[in-house]
Amino acid sequence: MGRAALVLTLIACAAVPPAAAYVPSAEKISVAAAQTNRRARTTQALHVRVALHVGGAEIPAAKGELLSHPSGLVRLELRRRDGSIERHMLRGNEYLSARDGRMIQDAARILPPIFVLQARSGSGLRSSLSTLGVDVDTAVLGRSGESDCYVIGGRDPAAERLPGGRTPPSLWLDMEDFQAVRIDTASGVHFRFGPRAQFAKISLPSWVDVEQSGRPPFRLEILSAEPAGATSATFRTDWLLATPGPPGDFSPNP
Repeated sequence: MGRAALVLTLIACAAVPPAAAYVPSAEKISVAAAQTNRRARTTQALHVRVALHVGGAEIPAAKGELLSHPSGLVRLELRRRDGSIERHMLRGNEYLSARDGRMIQDAARILPPIFVLQARSGSGLRSSLSTLGVDVDTAVLGRSGESDCYVIGGRDPAAERLPGGRTPPSLWLDMEDFQAVRIDTASGVHFRFGPRAQFAKISLPSWVDVEQSGRPPFRLEILSAEPAGATSATFRTDWLLATPGPPGDFSPNP
């Protein structure tokens, strides 16, 4: 091949957009992500202690305890610095919250769908994503922060360039290790996961950033994690209004 022909070939290759590169099927990506979950030992009910930071503040506004089940159930109890008790519950795509025994309308959705990181199989992951409105048959390429990603659910580059732009519900996975980098929800909330940290034998993101239009940024810092003996009864809605235990107490059943 002559020099001129080689140059033209290189220019043509460089002009191929990333979206034209080979992308495995969403099903195969889901299987690989589930394998990552198993290696991280997250495919069990988890009890996680967290600190909530608001607006980039170094001092946490609240500390609390999160309980998450692979079936698609998560709950969080926060004790704020002013002494109030705030509770959040996510059951699939249903989000509920209460403060000091009273339901909150239009509360900030700070509770991430951690159960996506707990799916044990590809089919289980696809089922969890379906409850969040993700198109589990679509996979494209994307970039989030420093990570080149597979995006299950697709993406809208035009919306991504707009502050508060509504992107499709999607799961962003690092192309190298298939760890969750980001989740975009149908409600317009974006969860971005920090680098992995080890908590005993469990690997979880060291923090989760929460971004949503009209709200300050939140960060859930993960302080510890351990297995939990939780059942579906642990996530009854009456827990939201139940009288909290003493500080430091976390009883799975109200």
